[in-house]
Amino acid sequence: MCGFVGAINYQHNLLQAWNATSWRGNVYGAWQSDHCSMLSARLARSGDRLRPQPVVVNKRYVLSFNGEIYNIHELKRLVNSDKVCFEGNLSDTEALALILSSSQDKIEVIKMIDGEFALALYDQERNELILARDIMGTKPLFYSHNHNQVSFASSAKAVSLITNTGQVPDWLSIQHVFEFGVTPSANAFEGVYSVQPGEIIFFDNNLHSTRSSSNVIKHLGDTSILDQLATAVHNRYEPGKTALAFSGGVDSSLIKLVAPEIPCYTIVQKPEEPEKNQRTVLINEMNLLDHLKKLWNYIDRPFSTLSTVAMSILMEEMRKDGIENVLSGEGADEIFCGYPHYYKKSMGHPVLKRHKHSFEIAKKLSHIKLDQTASFFEPFTNSMAPSDWLKFDRWTRLPQHLTLLHTDCTSLVNQLEARLPFLDLVAFQVNDPGELSIPKKPLKDLLPIGSDQYRSKQGLFVPCGIFSDNLLLEICNQDFSCLQPQIPSYFREQCENNLKKIALLPETLAKELREILARTIIQVAALPTILYKTCKSAKIHYQYTSLSYDKEPLVCQQHP
Repeated sequence: MCGFVGAINYQHNLLQAWNATSWRGNVYGAWQSDHCSMLSARLARSGDRLRPQPVVVNKRYVLSFNGEIYNIHELKRLVNSDKVCFEGNLSDTEALALILSSSQDKIEVIKMIDGEFALALYDQERNELILARDIMGTKPLFYSHNHNQVSFASSAKAVSLITNTGQVPDWLSIQHVFEFGVTPSANAFEGVYSVQPGEIIFFDNNLHSTRSSSNVIKHLGDTSILDQLATAVHNRYEPGKTALAFSGGVDSSLIKLVAPEIPCYTIVQKPEEPEKNQRTVLINEMNLLDHLKKLWNYIDRPFSTLSTVAMSILMEEMRKDGIENVLSGEGADEIFCGYPHYYKKSMGHPVLKRHKHSFEIAKKLSHIKLDQTASFFEPFTNSMAPSDWLKFDRWTRLPQHLTLLHTDCTSLVNQLEARLPFLDLVAFQVNDPGELSIPKKPLKDLLPIGSDQYRSKQGLFVPCGIFSDNLLLEICNQDFSCLQPQIPSYFREQCENNLKKIALLPETLAKELREILARTIIQVAALPTILYKTCKSAKIHYQYTSLSYDKEPLVCQQHP
């Protein structure tokens, strides 16, 4: 795991961009030439943990890599062992750098990577760049391309700082977040785009771009779902260093079934006696508030679910206990049609319709002025086919919200690495909920009847209404002048008046309206920090790991 930022034909604002990226690791490195700069923060999990990225091979190829590779030994067999030496306690990234540099068709090699990753590979001799993400989009990678300039980073804020010489908000993208919960660009900044899941972008020496896809789902032959899950968990599990975010539902229960020794951490909202090999982590409005404000410094767009905040609290406790990696059941619902709304008749995607309805109420309650036509997701919103809703959940909501916000950001803020074994089961994906009699039937059939692994699901869902009126008003006690005219200067006063009015309404209606208003307050209050602030960080360390085909790695210093 790591974060990186790079630029071709840009020299300004690299320090500010680094501030928006360096929190993703703890071993810092940087490499620079006349045309290209690449800076990296490495959170090491293999090889020599003190060697930095980027990795430079034969003084030509420069690689920054964020993620994990699960078939590195298979990839090593692609190269001539007489030519390339894999000695010296190499990390997976260092091994991949040697493999890519010695390969004639680097894009085909990238398509063969089995892992959770985002990468940038620069050829200094040819002035060519490759950007790529895994097929499920588990790791973030953003970019901007302006004529003869390219910037790229694990953080959209970093790209905006380089490209726009500042953080310029994209209000249409922000409106998409408020209206649908996600946005086409996966961020809130103007002119910044996301490399899509499975996408490989190649920039030639004139920085003309071509795109290809690695969305090739490997066939698993006669392998069963349970056997493949066991393999996926085994690939990601390091005894003594790995824990499970345990909800008590089918997904996490299956992981526990194939790895019964794994320690489990569960969120609870009131004290309770933990089960065997399980630790409960208590949440309340105060630790939720602390982590909410903390996360605002690191995210690239607002969010409205406190489940992300609860996950951060859970991971903080794991880190205190010496855990380095966390397994999660994310992705199972999207692969095996687990959401209840797939099995209900509706005139459109039920969740998107509900979001859109709540957004209209939120505008009336808070007077926010987000009135552009946000039509990008309308085909899914209005479709009556559950198979269309599934496509949206699997290829938009999963990579944008559940993997980038819910697991990637929350884990790295706490210096953990999140690993998602269910994503290795995409070959078994169900593409039409109508094929199943009950949600996630292929998974539920795997749990033994009466299994002690399976219990009533608690999950990580936390309503925004958990905050008292006083804390909600504290959250929005900010200067919103930088957000006008979209956010009125009297936003706090408007919310305070409506909280008082809502309290007088019938209980059911009051609960619904208060939750909508609380969610809006949390989203709006995040914007000043997301859009206009960056954290101070470690200074840039101009050092990188140098490799050649026949020598052991060497850490090299460079003077900018």
